[in-house]
Amino acid sequence: MNSLQEAGPGQWGCVIEIAPDTRYPSITAREVFRKLSTISGDITLESVEPDVFPGPQLPEEQIDRQFSYLFRLTTRLARAQIKSLIAGALKGTRNVIKVKLGHLNPSVATQTQGVPQPVEVAQPAIHEQHKVNRGSMRVDVTKIEELVNLIGELIINKNQVDSLSGQILDAAEFSQDVKSQLGGFQNARGQLSYVTGKLRDLALGIRMVPMSQLTRKFPGSVREMARKTGKQIRVVIEGEDTELDKAILEEIADPLMHIIRNAADHGIESPAERQKKGKYPEGTILIRAEHEGDRIAIMVEDDGAGLNEEKIVSKAVQRGIVAAKDSGQLQQREIHQLIFAPGFSTADKVSELSGRGVGMDVVKNNILRLNGEVEVESGRDVGSRISLKLPLTLSILEGLLLEDMGQTYAIPLIAIETAYTLPATHMKKIGRYSLIERNGRALPVFRAAELFGHKEAKAQESYYVIETSSAEGRYGLIVQRIVGRQEIVLKPLGDYLGKVTGISGSTILGDGTVALILDTKTMAASMTHVIREHASVGENVAAAS
Repeated sequence: MNSLQEAGPGQWGCVIEIAPDTRYPSITAREVFRKLSTISGDITLESVEPDVFPGPQLPEEQIDRQFSYLFRLTTRLARAQIKSLIAGALKGTRNVIKVKLGHLNPSVATQTQGVPQPVEVAQPAIHEQHKVNRGSMRVDVTKIEELVNLIGELIINKNQVDSLSGQILDAAEFSQDVKSQLGGFQNARGQLSYVTGKLRDLALGIRMVPMSQLTRKFPGSVREMARKTGKQIRVVIEGEDTELDKAILEEIADPLMHIIRNAADHGIESPAERQKKGKYPEGTILIRAEHEGDRIAIMVEDDGAGLNEEKIVSKAVQRGIVAAKDSGQLQQREIHQLIFAPGFSTADKVSELSGRGVGMDVVKNNILRLNGEVEVESGRDVGSRISLKLPLTLSILEGLLLEDMGQTYAIPLIAIETAYTLPATHMKKIGRYSLIERNGRALPVFRAAELFGHKEAKAQESYYVIETSSAEGRYGLIVQRIVGRQEIVLKPLGDYLGKVTGISGSTILGDGTVALILDTKTMAASMTHVIREHASVGENVAAAS
């Protein structure tokens, strides 16, 4: 890593250090690159060392071993103004533990004349003058969508160039002249990867909008609910400047309103009841949004009565959602998940806010459709917390390519908990799935080829296991080979195929073939009975047999 120096005016270096326990530092590095490249018209991002985009000289695996980056900036602003703008841009960025800013002397790259002063990442941007002077213009949303689509096609073409260049270099020996030309081609390919990545981040950045566009209407809605129910409720909103894709923001508007309505109606008690419990008469609903790597987490928390687990189980048995004989064996997480069952409600009477049997099932279905997750935590008379975890964008994702029985699949990195190899002798076959012992627990694993039509998938000595989890539990996906990581451009399957369980779309690979993108959440929903049977109480494979 080059050191920061005292140098002439206008040349600055910003060192970003990423937490050493970050699973994929490359994702954080590219997020920082995107934010710094769009920070202000008065600050120009010249380069970053090492490069944050993969290429022949720096593969993705090497980037994921790098936790410190030097961003070269050019600006006429003073140090205090630069610090303020950088702190504002990086506010809420996960896994960034230190930011250093100093003059950069490109002619003396290895000598340090002073220690740069750290920038507080949480410090808000206070230099408003440059925000006022920045121009803006209206652009039709369809043009932005077309731009993102074209960049997606560019990424596909870039992947094809990478694939073809690899085939050419592996095919035969070349003369010295040809090798020299190929070296120039490789450099051009690396630059193409860099520019493509920068275009992608800029285009996706255009689609990003702050959460405030959605959350600003919640306080008024909650006040109206409180007036109708005779309650005292205040709303606290954190992370309103957190950005996410406009398409996702529009999709989560109704689910979030359902969650807040339930918190106001079912969660927060009446003032008299709260005083009996030793609480303040006024209840609180906290709405928080923050980035978690390449995901966004949105949390709705209240300090109300919490979920009445006995009543939930009783209602579930009455409605036939759970068999009476199984009701006593439900774990706490499984009880909490019952609120998402279609038609479920614990309200004793129908009101404007609840009791109609619609709401939370809509929440879960919409979030799963966005390849997100819903988590519920609750404590009796303490309150409840519902967390939504969503991808930052729906169009271009970081994915892992898998191969089984000649078919290539892609799975988003955000859906993967861990991956490892396992000998076939460690798996116990039970019907359409197998059981393995993992960390003292029995984990159900499913062969990808068998899930998607191969009735007699060819056996081999060892397999790769891709572990993933959902609200239903944890399970593993078995494949013959992991091809590698790659940017995947999500393409819809088309109306003529309809909704296919376990598949969220498709993508085009570098060799021109089509890979199906796995939807781990709907796959888990279709295998719920198996996962719940074998992913609980720490049972081992021997006991399960």
